Amino acid sequence: MNRMHTNALAAGVAVIAAMAGSAGAAVGNIVYTTGNMGIKYYNNGAISTLYNIPASASEGLGGIDRGPNGEFYVTAGQYPVDLNNNKSAIYRVDNLFTVPSHSVVKQGFPLANPTTLKYNFNNNKLLTVQSPQSEYNPVNPVRGLVSVDAVTGNVVTSFNQNNSNPPPQPFTANDIVNSPYAANQYLVACNNGGDSDFSFPDSSASTLWKFDYDTGTEISTPTLLVNFADLVATGLGSKLSFVRTVDIKPSTNEVFFVDAKTGVYKAQLDGSGNWINGSVQLLLAQDNTDFVHLGGAKWNPYTDKLVFTVESSKAFYQMNTDGSGLELLAGPGEDVFGVYFIPSPGAAGLAGLAGLMITRRRR
Repeated sequence: MNRMHTNALAAGVAVIAAMAGSAGAAVGNIVYTTGNMGIKYYNNGAISTLYNIPASASEGLGGIDRGPNGEFYVTAGQYPVDLNNNKSAIYRVDNLFTVPSHSVVKQGFPLANPTTLKYNFNNNKLLTVQSPQSEYNPVNPVRGLVSVDAVTGNVVTSFNQNNSNPPPQPFTANDIVNSPYAANQYLVACNNGGDSDFSFPDSSASTLWKFDYDTGTEISTPTLLVNFADLVATGLGSKLSFVRTVDIKPSTNEVFFVDAKTGVYKAQLDGSGNWINGSVQLLLAQDNTDFVHLGGAKWNPYTDKLVFTVESSKAFYQMNTDGSGLELLAGPGEDVFGVYFIPSPGAAGLAGLAGLMITRRRR
């Protein structure tokens, strides 16, 4: 998850050639990061490598988002964090589709296993989720959100979980997406915090939150969206305790999430973004063959499909938002972490792209 400019020319020439042959590709193509520090491109069944960032074997890329000038930002996580050689980082990648190169925005503490990030265009900060192991707390207690200056790399603690507070609380944050319901508001998926059951790792119920981000102070304030220990709220027969990703379809107010142990779900929000009780639907169940330990799911706004991963096989699928039309996109062997949807490879300047993350917590 680090270093400066590498093999840019060769990679750039290869990408130019590949894109020249795919100018008629359908909308909704996918740029994605991998667990071995690669950035790849999915185009109608064809996969090409756009860029690789040199790293040690303990590192892998996570979330990806785009800045105002066409540059991309990616997180690089390390789990568990090596307290003596912390390689956790955020990188900037320029000219991804031509002659790519990268630079370090920030590396090392206070970053610790950053999983996903969103670029805030109002203050040019990267609001970043990080999920280090609990043993990291005595060294640096930031487990939640940090606000990182995209130019200087300065880090401000935006929200830090407090383990002494009673549930529900935003514990073990893992994913962040833009909320369509208010400016500078985000939805955050947390593995835990729904109840006080910590009998084994991640046994505490998962939670979803709205975070309102102050672009001046860089402080984020959480409001509970749903507690997955609340069976009245979910309409399910048991709690969910491994929800790590979240996404939303604004036109229908549908929210999508994955519980890695049970399946891919959706639920209904009202027009103000409030949770509607009893609206959870299971779209795809985990099984013991093809769908063992699910990764994450994201809604592709250009195809109106849900794209999701399976961690055990490293396969990459899509399906309709009602759970029908299951289709294998790639894999096994595609270790997908973050995804970024684009309208087409030839879109002018790649303006107006849809950046989303399909990342999961490294364990």
